[in-house]
Parts: sequence; C-alpha cells; structure tokens
Amino acid sequence: MENTLAATIMKARDFLLQSQGEDGKWTDYNLPVGASDQWVTGYAGLALACLGAAQGDEQAVSSASRALAWLQRERCYPEGWGFNGTTGPDTDSTAHVLLLMDVLGETMDPQGLDWLEHNWVDSGGYSTYKNEDAWGGAHPCVTPVVYLALHLAGRTERREEVEAYLSRIRREDGGWNSYWWKSHHYATWVTHRLLRFWGESQVNFGRDVDSNHARTIEFSTYHELASALGSEILEFGPGDGGQQLSQALAEGQLDDGSWPPGHDLRVTAQDCTEPWSDPRGETYGDHGRILTTATCVSVYALILQLGGFK
Repeated sequence: MENTLAATIMKARDFLLQSQGEDGKWTDYNLPVGASDQWVTGYAGLALACLGAAQGDEQAVSSASRALAWLQRERCYPEGWGFNGTTGPDTDSTAHVLLLMDVLGETMDPQGLDWLEHNWVDSGGYSTYKNEDAWGGAHPCVTPVVYLALHLAGRTERREEVEAYLSRIRREDGGWNSYWWKSHHYATWVTHRLLRFWGESQVNFGRDVDSNHARTIEFSTYHELASALGSEILEFGPGDGGQQLSQALAEGQLDDGSWPPGHDLRVTAQDCTEPWSDPRGETYGDHGRILTTATCVSVYALILQLGGFK
C-alpha cells in the first residue's frame, strides 16, 4: 500500500511540476472571464508546498516558491489576488496565496490579511466578494479557508462566531454545502481542515455522526473523490474507509500523473443564495487538470503528515 501511495504521489507531483509555466504560474479553466491564473497558481502552489513540508521534497518546495514569486511579481490588486487579472480580488484566492506564504515560511502580506477581515458577514461567515448581491453573502466553502489565513488576532476574535456559523449550517449527513462547487464534498473537506486546526472532535462538532455506520460516499468526479478522502481521513482517521477511497483515487490516475477533469466548479448565479437547493449557474471543468490534481496532492500530503496508512 505504501509503495503504491508513494508512486501515486510522485506521479501527481511530477505532473504539476511539468505543467507549471516557465514564469512560475499555472492556468486552468475556460470561463467567459478568461482562464484562471492567480487562483489556480495559489491553489496548486499551496498543494506542492504542503507536500514539500510533509516529505521534505525540495523540488515541490522550489516549485511552490516560483509560484509565489509570480503571484507577488504580477499582483494587480492591492487587496490581494483573484481568479485572474480581470475579475477583481476575492477572499478565497487571497487566502490560498496567504497560506502559501505561511507554509513557505514567508511573512504573510499585511494588506491581504486586513482585507480578509473586512469580508466578514454579520449573519455569519466570510464572503467571496465585496458585493451587495449573493456573491457578497457568507459562503460555506470559503469561510474555513479564509479563517485559516487570518492573523492570530482575527482568528481569536472570530472563532466563536465561525464555530456558531458552521454548526448552524451543517448538513444532516454531517457535511457542509458548497457555494462555488457542484457538490458538498469540497466544503466538507476544507471545514474538517479547520476543525483539525482547532482540535475539535470531528464527529461531535455541531451534529452527531455515527462513525460505526456503514456510509456510502457518492461522487461523480475525482475532485469530489479526493475531497471525500480528505474528509474521511480527518473525521475518522486513516482506517479501512480511507484506504478504500485512496485506492479508488489511485486507480483513476492517468498515465501522466493527473486525474481526469470534472465539471465541479459552479459560477453560481449572482442572485442565488443557496445553490445546494436552487442550483442555478453554469458549471465548468478544469480542462488543464491542474485543480483536480492539486486537490489530490493536498489530500495525499495530509495523509503523509498523519503518518500514512498502517
């Protein structure tokens, strides 16, 4: 199992290294506003930085450092970073870049940190954009990432409110809904990362979930499967369930080390507040396979950090 896991991780790492531009960035997706470079570069760079920290991989760290250098060099928004250079800054992209800085041991950008604070929504949670429409509402798949990127004072100040928000919106099955993603898997994965950071009981936070109950995890893309694997590991540990999901993920890996793209990203309609019950908006696939592969790398970095499967 460990040999298979190591081979899977190295192939995925190599795909990201080979897909990185000479200038240090990655691009993915084809939206009406163009491809993403800032968000995708921060996301993929963070995945490699975490992998480098987990297994002492200097090439992964070097790649992540090149990504950060591009993000700093080509920064076009004083508040932080966005989907690309035309969409304006958003908290999710900015938080991923700040977390990349942190993992690499760099000083986190103070202007970006301050801007994240100003996207708190009084009803609970953090918004993605400073909009008056639904894009400016609290988003379950963004709030945990933003909170993790806050400076210490911000995390201290908002912890009880964020806990209350996440507890209030938890699904009956123990997961969390996503605003920008077709399924709930990604939001559930990043929320469990936050709960681990807090040291909270994964099972008993907000809603009881029977860890002994035989659960069926449904997924239609490998991004969903990777996110489900991350949640499984953080909620129940690296047991049989995690090994089964990891094996299924490894079996889907392509020869070049990537995973097939899926139409996971939903550009939710700007007047839609709850797309999990009213799924309005176009979905898009990561045609470059960067986002899905980076998600797999992030999850495998977590497994390595936790000591792998026994």
